[in-house]
Amino acid sequence: MSLIVNGTEIPATGTIKFNGVSLEKVIFDGVIVWSKEAIMSRKGFLCGNWKMNKTWDESIALAQEILATGVNTTNPETVLAPATCNLKAVADTVGTNLGVCSQFVSNATNGAYTGQVSAAMLANVGCKYAIINHSETTYFGLTPEAVTGNEQASFYNNFNIIAGQLGQCFQNNITPILCCGENLTIREKWAHKTWVEYQLRMSLASITADQVEKMIIAYEPIWAIGTGKTATPAEAEEMCSHVRTVISEMYGSSAGDQVRIIYGGSMNAKNASELLSQTNIDGGLIGGASLKPADFATIWNAFSK
Repeated sequence: MSLIVNGTEIPATGTIKFNGVSLEKVIFDGVIVWSKEAIMSRKGFLCGNWKMNKTWDESIALAQEILATGVNTTNPETVLAPATCNLKAVADTVGTNLGVCSQFVSNATNGAYTGQVSAAMLANVGCKYAIINHSETTYFGLTPEAVTGNEQASFYNNFNIIAGQLGQCFQNNITPILCCGENLTIREKWAHKTWVEYQLRMSLASITADQVEKMIIAYEPIWAIGTGKTATPAEAEEMCSHVRTVISEMYGSSAGDQVRIIYGGSMNAKNASELLSQTNIDGGLIGGASLKPADFATIWNAFSK
């Protein structure tokens, strides 16, 4: 008799492929056992980042249209990221059918920080996720000493700020979506792996292994965001695999196995299936396609193929 786990038959001998992971049998005291990946599979994750689009009423309408397509948060886990002023409207509209994500979160608890929004404020309106270090709100990978053209230090280029944002999220039961990636110049110099590893090690310096397992990391090549260019499935898989390797080196294999790594770089209805079929790509951070209900639904459905 075969063991069935999440619809997958576990044979008594040989090698199995479970959620894209090849598992060899291990004999312990005469009993065949399989590595924990066969039971603790990573759940897919999809985030629709609406960026600075849609008014209050338009956000409600778009959320309703997405729900009408059948998109829900069962599998993959699916969230919408409207503009900050529309978070409450979308949260009330989707209820428990979808999650709601903020496009930004402050590293401060409260205080004189004009234009910012705290994790506690976000949690209070039903927000359970927050995007951190997105390329459109951040200068990627710069050191705390880096300065802008007018020789004034940029607020966003301090890795201590990112660490503070992550900390605020965990304190308020908000799942952080940490972005990392490289621009075209770095990729052309073949320094993209080193650059992304540097970002991760600096950003996660004060984060525990348990926290890493609960968060989501989005690999987003800057050169493929809003440009219509997309990393090939092989390129995206190579980098997501590299991110997982870095996390394993920093926190151990358990954290590396469990952390969800998603791709954010012009994923759309046409390329989603091939990108999502890669072993180390657990989902997508979707921009333009998330504003089109039919396209977003196509991407959502791609998880089951």
